[in-house]
Amino acid sequence: MHENNKANSLIERWEVDVKSYRSGAKILTSVPQCETCTNYIKGNALHCNCYNSERKPKYVLFPKKECPAYHNNSPMNLKIQSDKENKIYGGLVGFCVGNALGVPVEFSTREEREKNPIKEIQT
Repeated sequence: MHENNKANSLIERWEVDVKSYRSGAKILTSVPQCETCTNYIKGNALHCNCYNSERKPKYVLFPKKECPAYHNNSPMNLKIQSDKENKIYGGLVGFCVGNALGVPVEFSTREEREKNPIKEIQT
């Protein structure tokens, strides 16, 4: 997040939406993943540069999984200058990926996994 930006509370976001709707605006807000995408069109929650002629799919508007057209507009650039830093960053990234993959199955049994196998990353 940029230094000048502050995260609005849910109530503050609702107030902004209510003001917009009262002044005649149509849907102007979007999900957070859209706002960080290079395909984002400011002020248009239903369309982007990838979904111009059609609406965004429901799973993108109501995030159940990441949009297949998502492309981060501010990727993280790391300047790794030593083997030690490389190992530290590699360990942190490995931990994060492993945690993300393991969370959906963390408290489930093998029987539950056989009935409902994981086929993609789940939220």
